[in-house]
Amino acid sequence: KDWVELTQFISPLVVAKIEPVNSVVISRTQGPAQDDELPDEDGVKAPKPAAASQKDQDAGINIEPNTTLSFSTIPKGRSRHKAVGAELTKAHFDKSEALGELLANEHGGRENDLLGELQFAFICFLLAYNIEAFIQWKNLVMMLCASEDATRARPQLFADLLRVLHAQLLQAPEDFLGGAVGA
Repeated sequence: KDWVELTQFISPLVVAKIEPVNSVVISRTQGPAQDDELPDEDGVKAPKPAAASQKDQDAGINIEPNTTLSFSTIPKGRSRHKAVGAELTKAHFDKSEALGELLANEHGGRENDLLGELQFAFICFLLAYNIEAFIQWKNLVMMLCASEDATRARPQLFADLLRVLHAQLLQAPEDFLGGAVGA
């Protein structure tokens, strides 16, 4: 029952989109070298090379070729040059527009596929200790939790999100949100 709750939105389409070329998810407990990029808190990322960089090799970090997960790129949202006051503040804090862009551009409008990506990222982090999966999970959770207007426009997405997060937090280690990684 627990496994079903942790994976109920992971469809073959979600797996095909995210899984590495060689279908192997490896542990990455260290981030890549400075020249390689992972998604930042806004989810912006640049493509990483297929093989380990010289800095990774020098540091003893072996990144297997074709093992990079292909997570969605989380949009930053549009800047509002003419917005002022409360409108500007709301535009900065409410990520509903970015959520809509992510759903349209990366998931074909399918809300369940976004939840599937969230579940896939969590499982890759929890079972494979893959740090890029944790970063994607964290960025998706942050964006979803900051999408106030979307809670009214997409009530089923957020009802399902609460069930997904509940199942995930029940399986997470006790120090998951309080440790250095969860900060």
